[in-house]
Amino acid sequence: SNGSSRAQVKVGEPDIFARALIERRWQEWQRAEYCDVRGTRNYKTLRQLRLIAAVRDGDFFIRMIRDPKVNKFGFSLQLINAEWCDRFANFTLKNGNVVRMGIEYQYSSWGLGKAVAYYFIKRQPLDWQFTVGGAFGFAGTNTGIHDRVPASEILHYARPVEADSTRPAPWVATTIPKARQLDQYELAEVVAARQQATKTGWLYSDVLPEGGSAAFTVSPKDGLPTQQMGPGDIGALPWGVKYQAIDPTHPNGNFENFRKAMLRSQCAGMPGANYSTMASDYEAINFSAGRLQKLDSNEMFKLIQTFDIDYAERPIFEAWLEMSLITGAIALPLAKFDKFNNAVFQGRRWQGVDEVKEVNAAALRVANHMSSLSRECADKGADFEEIMFERAEEIMLQESLGIDPGLTVDNPVQAAAAESPEKEDEEEDEMEEPEEEPEEPEEKPAAKSRAKKARKTARV
Repeated sequence: SNGSSRAQVKVGEPDIFARALIERRWQEWQRAEYCDVRGTRNYKTLRQLRLIAAVRDGDFFIRMIRDPKVNKFGFSLQLINAEWCDRFANFTLKNGNVVRMGIEYQYSSWGLGKAVAYYFIKRQPLDWQFTVGGAFGFAGTNTGIHDRVPASEILHYARPVEADSTRPAPWVATTIPKARQLDQYELAEVVAARQQATKTGWLYSDVLPEGGSAAFTVSPKDGLPTQQMGPGDIGALPWGVKYQAIDPTHPNGNFENFRKAMLRSQCAGMPGANYSTMASDYEAINFSAGRLQKLDSNEMFKLIQTFDIDYAERPIFEAWLEMSLITGAIALPLAKFDKFNNAVFQGRRWQGVDEVKEVNAAALRVANHMSSLSRECADKGADFEEIMFERAEEIMLQESLGIDPGLTVDNPVQAAAAESPEKEDEEEDEMEEPEEEPEEPEEKPAAKSRAKKARKTARV
């Protein structure tokens, strides 16, 4: 109305143009050349690395690089493994702050407060992990072996497990002893099985000194007789020397049961793990148990998704959006940051067991106002708004090509019947007519039409 060429958005209406622009730029930033300060890994790989490292080591650190020189967005990420945050750094600073396991906290009468900074071991020439300073050279104060990074630049990617914990243990810490026991037992079984296959034995004598002669040698190390034979050989023992065979009964029949017990115990301590998948053992699982197991694991995966979104995805997006507005990579006003910073992150979902029943149940919930289309799409890991835009584009394309987009129906059987009702009636008429009928005088067109309608009414 004022002659401006800029898009106008009424108050209260969704700014779909701004949303689309932000989503496109967010997808562009996820390329390796932008999101990774090293420029070698895309954002999907970075997400996998941070989660794997947190499960394995207990925590992980992500440094947010805010610098207009780093790329056109002015924002990139640096991944830091847990071992570089010096867990042996524990001291009190002159300003009253305390450092616990490499993290500096505000300290007051009520105890530890917010994190202020993180102490990372400096990388020195020819060093490897903790060989310079840190674990083997820490003197109790910051003697120049650390890089002190403000907390505003660091995301501590860690799942809290205790009220006063600073650095959590690995997620699978309880399963490590079980895995060790299983590994050693398997090794012992392999050694025993190989020993069983080789049929080893001992040479011993009940007459001293030994007499006679035979094809054997005396070890120069311990002076004991040894004898090596090939397949099919028959050897002789010296006079007075006897042979005692060692015949271990391996592989042990209890090996498989022990392995299953250890793996079940390990899976119980792993978030989202289930035995049949981890052990590739589906012999003792049925459909109902498999479905219950899958539902259980999926709920745990949803909790992990929530953790990842809250501790990494959302803070990274907010920092990226702010720098993108500052640098002009997104042509939107910085003054409306709070308006644009309203992202919704949706984790992936899984295919159902009976898709038809689930779709019908979702349609009934929406029809009875017990749910919404947005919520049902979210439960399937889809974005309702994105689907609507895609459908609108598809319908416009079909109409531009002269293709009838058709109407949505509830039942595919009804859809098939709605496509050619007359054809179906003609086929039914042909089936109902007998092969031979007595000749009758030809009916008038009006009479034929009334008869046909009567047959339809009778069938209905």
